[in-house]
Amino acid sequence: MIYQINSIRAIACLAVVIVHITAVFYFENKYFSKDIFEYINQIARFGTPIFCIITGFLFSNYFFNNFNINNFFKSRFEKILIPYLLWSLFYLALVYFFLRQNFPENILYSIIFGKSFYHLYFISIILQFCILFPILRKIKFKNDIITVFTFFIINLLCLIFFKESDFFILSESSFLGFWIFYFYFGLYFNKIIHFLQKLNLKLVISTLFIILLIMCLEIYLSEQIFGSRRVLNLFIVPPIFVILFWIFSKKQSKALNFIGYFSMGIYLIHPIVILILKRIIGIDLIHEKPLFFSIILLIFTLIITICLILIIVKFPFSKYLGEFKHEVRQFEKSYDNQQAEQISLMV
Repeated sequence: MIYQINSIRAIACLAVVIVHITAVFYFENKYFSKDIFEYINQIARFGTPIFCIITGFLFSNYFFNNFNINNFFKSRFEKILIPYLLWSLFYLALVYFFLRQNFPENILYSIIFGKSFYHLYFISIILQFCILFPILRKIKFKNDIITVFTFFIINLLCLIFFKESDFFILSESSFLGFWIFYFYFGLYFNKIIHFLQKLNLKLVISTLFIILLIMCLEIYLSEQIFGSRRVLNLFIVPPIFVILFWIFSKKQSKALNFIGYFSMGIYLIHPIVILILKRIIGIDLIHEKPLFFSIILLIFTLIITICLILIIVKFPFSKYLGEFKHEVRQFEKSYDNQQAEQISLMV
């Protein structure tokens, strides 16, 4: 299952990067200069929910089995909290010194709820899930479907009543209530994995076509731009995850597997790379040839970000910035295993 999850992680990572690249064409009066970029931007909004499902899936062993709570929190503190605080401070400094914008009025509030920069809210969501995890793992019904459905309803109600509210933290993008169902779907995915045996290519293509059609209709009929916090995602993201898992169970992609190993590093670093590339190319030139430069931005963002990760891991302080060394070691281990398999086939 490691390969499937790694490849899905790569897809989610690419979706997030694509959202942020196409946002270049989103103006202050809140419209896209080219319709195609509006569709691409909105369709790619499944990235963050997919990351939540993957997190739930990776936590499932803790969820259904006994574990040392002290070790759990110590690990989360070292692997998530410290890197999150450092990256939050880094991006606050970036906003002030590079973008020439003022510091937020309440810096502590901005850091807690992932408002230091536009992508950090996801890490805040993960931290909330980790903090509440010992409590959440006790909320189980005898029927697994009822448990997952209960959190689907909770998530749905949060989106309906709190998303557009001004009720303090409940309207923040990082509020766990907007994402809790995806975590639970991931936690219980192993329970429904046998369902994959019933899938076939015809059903997969039909389902993807219907999902794409629904998303395009929503974009066409709606006069507003949606984020990842939308009701439709509750219905379409789980099938997308299941289909991706089925696809990568049948077929492997070395490119996606490669990106998957560096996904968290890419997630944390890519905004500054996009920002610098925009300054180098020039926003006017980008708007003259939007499709060409969108592809250029995507390719170079991935290449530069991965190169930066490989440079960062050479320094001792890298352990405080995230699991970059772990990502590189996992990739090297996977590469060595592939080489060993190829040699064994040749002998």
